[in-house]
Amino acid sequence: MSLMLRRVAAVFRPPIHAATLPKLCSYSTKTETLQEEVQRLAGYDQTSVSLNQYLDTGLGALLAGRHAPPPEAGLSKEESVLVQIGSFLRRELPVRLARRMLELESFGRIAHAPSVHRVREWYEKSFIEVRRSRPVKCRESEAEFYALLQKVYARHAPTLVTMARGVYELRESLKERTDGRGRDFEDMEEVHRFLDKFYTSRTGIRILIGQYLELHEEPKPGYVGMINRHTSAAEITEHA
Repeated sequence: MSLMLRRVAAVFRPPIHAATLPKLCSYSTKTETLQEEVQRLAGYDQTSVSLNQYLDTGLGALLAGRHAPPPEAGLSKEESVLVQIGSFLRRELPVRLARRMLELESFGRIAHAPSVHRVREWYEKSFIEVRRSRPVKCRESEAEFYALLQKVYARHAPTLVTMARGVYELRESLKERTDGRGRDFEDMEEVHRFLDKFYTSRTGIRILIGQYLELHEEPKPGYVGMINRHTSAAEITEHA
């Protein structure tokens, strides 16, 4: 997917001030500050999810996995699928969100751009909300988690255009500091590598959440969630 296609227009939300956020987070293994918890979870490995796993999980073929609800929960197959995926996401998303937070605050050249700082605040708020959420084990907790991820999904919709604004802010600040004679932004390979990695990681998070949300909708013929089972990558490539 091209960078231009990623930078879709969306409504900006007001920034979240870190000073208003709590110092301690729920569901940590010990009493720790928010930054310590972020550092700890960012150190965990992300779980790789293949397209086949998306399909099999959505079809209920993996209900014997460790995230599956117990039989005594009395859930239908469709409900069990949603509880299984919700339980997985509640564990997986904080790891991915924590990694993005650290990336955004550690890359010096772009981290200080106001728009990039705003994006990091969105990730921080979502991290806290997911970590505070109840374990997904039944209809009620799954419904709560579904409502939460709807908010998270909407919150991060403007990320690409906001990051694009942050890049613009970086370019303008470089011009001001060098009086227009500095290094061209187009030649700053480290910034482009950072952005490519960030956008790719964001896409992974959007697919994880988007597939879960779509499984709550009325099934469409030929689809499992948002995945079209009859899509041909070869045909798409030929017509690109």
